[in-house]
Amino acid sequence: MVKMTKIVLVTSLILGLTTSLVSANDAHTNSSNKTSNELNGLKVFAGVGVGAGISANHVNSGVRFSSTGPNAKLKLGAGIFSAYKGSTVGLQASIGIGANTLNSSLTPQYMVNLDFINLFDVGSGFVKLGYIAGVGLAVRTTDVVNSGSGSFNNSTNTSRVGAGVAISAAQAQNNMNAIRWAIYQANDDASTARNAQVQANSNLINATLTWSGQQSQLPSAIAAVNSANNNVANILGGITSAQSQFSDLNTQLQQARANQASATANLNAASNAVSKLVKPIAPDTSALQASVSAAQAAVNSAQTNYNNALRINNTPTYFPAASSCDGYFNFCNSRALAPGYYAGNNVNAARNTLNDAQAKLKNAQNALKSAQDSYLNALNAYNNNPARVAYTNAQNTINNINQQIIDLSNKVSGTQASLNEANEKLINAQKQYTDALNKKNQLASGQDALDNAKKAKDAADVAVKKATDNLNTLIAQYYAGQRAIAAAQAASTKEERPQNNTSTPNILPTVKLGLIAFFGTHQSMSLEYQYYFRNETPGIASSDLTVNYTYYF
Repeated sequence: MVKMTKIVLVTSLILGLTTSLVSANDAHTNSSNKTSNELNGLKVFAGVGVGAGISANHVNSGVRFSSTGPNAKLKLGAGIFSAYKGSTVGLQASIGIGANTLNSSLTPQYMVNLDFINLFDVGSGFVKLGYIAGVGLAVRTTDVVNSGSGSFNNSTNTSRVGAGVAISAAQAQNNMNAIRWAIYQANDDASTARNAQVQANSNLINATLTWSGQQSQLPSAIAAVNSANNNVANILGGITSAQSQFSDLNTQLQQARANQASATANLNAASNAVSKLVKPIAPDTSALQASVSAAQAAVNSAQTNYNNALRINNTPTYFPAASSCDGYFNFCNSRALAPGYYAGNNVNAARNTLNDAQAKLKNAQNALKSAQDSYLNALNAYNNNPARVAYTNAQNTINNINQQIIDLSNKVSGTQASLNEANEKLINAQKQYTDALNKKNQLASGQDALDNAKKAKDAADVAVKKATDNLNTLIAQYYAGQRAIAAAQAASTKEERPQNNTSTPNILPTVKLGLIAFFGTHQSMSLEYQYYFRNETPGIASSDLTVNYTYYF
């Protein structure tokens, strides 16, 4: 490991000095094109990249992809570029050093790359976009360094299975295969736990934001529940009162119907008693009425005659008459009232006739009145009979009861209608209360959701810690097993080998493909995917995706 590091540093120094000399020789050329965006000639560069490792493992169901954690790279190199109309091509070589992170462990890596770059001008050519493709070699060791965040143990003494104990290479290899499979599974478990942790953190943030918004709405929701509850209570109170009134009215109605039955019985009894009475028959007074009318006519006639007699009797009569004064003018002028001489009816006779007619009229009227009074007395006696009085009272009683039943029936119907309306209002009020209560409970559940999210986040943290510790333990066992295999092989061949705490590095061919952007002639950014062939180290990525920044001198 130390030797490899020295080789990389020396190579970097030699490459850097060489490219610096070439760059100095071409300085005047570059200065003449200083204002140009063309990328020409030899360039020395240094770059840095960060990204994440991606592993693809064969399992029974196919291929399983998982992330093995972040990585970082540093590189030095030189390249030669040639500008054409609207495009630029280049070829660059680089060496680098990096670190792959596996949970809490760091694995060193050394790289040599040869890359082809093809760029295309955008606008004035200050910005160039294109692609990068390359091949190379990566040198990985099994040295692992604890990053300080886990419980990984990399003691080199674990290469010894036990004091004075040696195991066969075949047995150790079988153990290694089992551990390798366990590492794959543990790596998946750790990845799943980290994903669950990310989701738990997201859920906690969402629950916190949700509860923060719900807290402001909760007082109004509680007030709405109280208001709806009071409304339900008021309606229930009204229904209780109406039901009591309805019950009282029904009781009164039943009593009125019972009274109606009793009054009907009384009325029937009174009616039977009345039916036994003989009702007087109105007499035929037409003849008496005719006699009264005739007597009245006679009185009227006698009165007229009497009035005429009085008028004639009170008029003075002269003698002789004026018609007899012819030839006797002087005699007529000397004529005088002749007392005692009257013309017409005799007044006394007319008076006697009138008195006689009036007496007959009075007799006729008395006869008619006597007949009428006799009938009225009999009818009054009939109507005032106790049986008739009892019948009339019974009839009035039954009429009053019937009216009372009508009034009570109307009140019962009105109260029933009020109860139906109140029940409908109660249904609506209860629905409003249920809706308000559900909304209040939904808002209040935000606190429970927040508490559950906190518990889930804590559980996810514990799960990540547990999965990470388990994975680190398995990796430690794997590397210890590798050392045990080496020890077993060394013991079986009985070869004397220098003891050291380093493991044999793995040399992996790589292929790279990515997108690159140049800004001016000195800076570039690229997104690169690199695949490692022959990667057999469990827990270490078989590929990575990195974002790189490079500065060209």
